[in-house]
Amino acid sequence: PKGHTGGGAALEFVGRVDHQVKLRGFRIELGEIDATLTGHPAVAAAVTVVRGEALVAYVHGPDPARLDPAELREFVAARLPRHMVPATVTVLDALPLTSTGKVDRAALPEPTADPDRPSTGYRSAAEELVAGVVAALLDVPAVAADDDFFALGGNSLLATQLAARLGAVAGHRVGVREIFEHPTVAGLAVAVSDPIAGERLPLLPTDDTGPVPLAPAQQRMWLANRLDVADAAPGDHVAFAVDLAAGTDLDALAVAAADVIARHAVLRTVHPDGPDGPTQRVLPGIALDLAPHATPADLDDALTEFARAGFDLT
Repeated sequence: PKGHTGGGAALEFVGRVDHQVKLRGFRIELGEIDATLTGHPAVAAAVTVVRGEALVAYVHGPDPARLDPAELREFVAARLPRHMVPATVTVLDALPLTSTGKVDRAALPEPTADPDRPSTGYRSAAEELVAGVVAALLDVPAVAADDDFFALGGNSLLATQLAARLGAVAGHRVGVREIFEHPTVAGLAVAVSDPIAGERLPLLPTDDTGPVPLAPAQQRMWLANRLDVADAAPGDHVAFAVDLAAGTDLDALAVAAADVIARHAVLRTVHPDGPDGPTQRVLPGIALDLAPHATPADLDDALTEFARAGFDLT
């Protein structure tokens, strides 16, 4: 309490006594990282801070030539959880100190990148592709095959963006869960190259190459949908109405919609029943009929009937 006179009190928050932080959902005691780094025989002193969304460490030793940033990160990775490994380690001639002899965290310089960090030599085209996507998303100059997305500054929000970008370039869905389970570039490259693993949707054929099995999530949807169809229930059918301005070119609208359907096979995919159960099949095309089917007088009834129509996956 400050200035307490009986009628009220004010509190001043001046920070924590320790250096515990919360980063990417994890509570991290920075002193534990410092203690691990000083356990290296070449490190005399170390301090770890948070810059943006990344852990950065600064070290000092009697022989700076023996302080290899990559080796120090591996040293920490072998002893602490992945989320506690610094994204960068900067070697200093001496740590800046305050007048009381404590490390002056505010005077620490900007972290320096590891000059020996590899940016080429990927083992596959998929690794190079993933590295480029990660580097662009995190705005870093280069990413190596063994670099960890979260150690470089990634977080759960950026993980959703990364999954979407990887899915776009790979041509199939990449789940956010895989970003957390395989956070390195090499691990993500395997996920991008294997579209049928886990809950991801199988790649749809672009021609009539035969049926494709349903993914587990599609099987659940198919079962629920088949139960709904018997009662003519809407199920997963989301109906909505759009007001078109007078003079809208319906022919041009039909061409544009047909182009979207032609580009995205999922919009032409049905799930017919077969001897081995439901499958996926891509139709060669879908005809669009945008001619008026209702007069203004019976428009409300027509909209209601459309909204209540069942969604038959077959």
